[in-house]
Amino acid sequence: MGHILSHPVTDKTTVYCDSQTLSYVIGSCQGWRNNMEDAHCAVEETFKVTKNIPIINNNSNLGKEPKLRLETHEETINVKIFGVFDGHGGWKSAKFVSECLPRSIIDEIKVNYQPNKPNNWVKMLKNGFMRCDHDLYHKHFQCGTTSIVVVIINNSQMYVCNTGDSRCVMSTGKGGVKNLSFDHKPSNIGELIRIQDAGGVVNMNRVNASLALSRAFGDFNFKKKKVYIKENSSKVPSHFGLKEIWLPSEETQVTVEPEIIELKLDYERDEFLVLGCDGIWDSFRNSTLIQLIRHKISIGVKLDKICEDVIDKILQTIDSNTGVGFDNMTILVVAIHGGEISFDGWYRKIQNRYENEMGIV
Repeated sequence: MGHILSHPVTDKTTVYCDSQTLSYVIGSCQGWRNNMEDAHCAVEETFKVTKNIPIINNNSNLGKEPKLRLETHEETINVKIFGVFDGHGGWKSAKFVSECLPRSIIDEIKVNYQPNKPNNWVKMLKNGFMRCDHDLYHKHFQCGTTSIVVVIINNSQMYVCNTGDSRCVMSTGKGGVKNLSFDHKPSNIGELIRIQDAGGVVNMNRVNASLALSRAFGDFNFKKKKVYIKENSSKVPSHFGLKEIWLPSEETQVTVEPEIIELKLDYERDEFLVLGCDGIWDSFRNSTLIQLIRHKISIGVKLDKICEDVIDKILQTIDSNTGVGFDNMTILVVAIHGGEISFDGWYRKIQNRYENEMGIV
């Protein structure tokens, strides 16, 4: 179910969905310029992967060639993908990536997954990001977007993929907060080195004094693969001795390559995930937002209302000097309740746990 609420300066939308093992609520808030540049995704797909594996049978008769046969292996894969995309320079890239990226990731898994064998999930996920960015390039949009994406395989293994400065955190009980992403800013040492090695500079904490992000979808002006660098800058003038080099996509000034954190879900310990764009985190510390959500659950507030309250709280702190409250805001909360308890049972579990921690009961 969903509903739309009115606000004097913004429109807020809350979307709720309940599934067997994970439930999620998405809250978003349109910015002041009447230009909602954020997008989100919540996709689930179950499919079978069938591969014919060549098997060599050694022939016991000496002098005869071994026989080759094909053995069919099949596995059922469940994939859940949650994402928040914060566009800049327009909404088109965020909207496109929110639809393209889940499909690209699932297609990569279908093609490259090997049943009954160890699989390189990180490589498949990165390939999905690269493929989506390649498709975005042909759209010729003059805008870009960050992405924070959670991919859950068979309700067990979780991968948090971050490109930009949107963020994912997890509540782990007893006030515990697990940071599952790190903002990609041009001034970060690793990002700064890559930018400079690709012929760029960082001024005013921006790539070439322009872009405040060091990783993003789109922004192809910062992804030139053919660059010129000085072979020996100490011995030749700046206009001589330039060497032409070609860069892979991972090494351009701005790259779409995600930073990926892998972990196994613990349904007893883990409580919920929060995904949000920087418009949310500009106003909340990670731990503060987790504590607020847990407190509201403990007093009977449902997640859809909590998302509204979070956005309202930010709007009440609008500051024209800092820019807080003027940015687009999207928050996605994923309840981790497993198949053994329902969504309602999850609410009761969090309430009981919080009350025990606070000494209320």
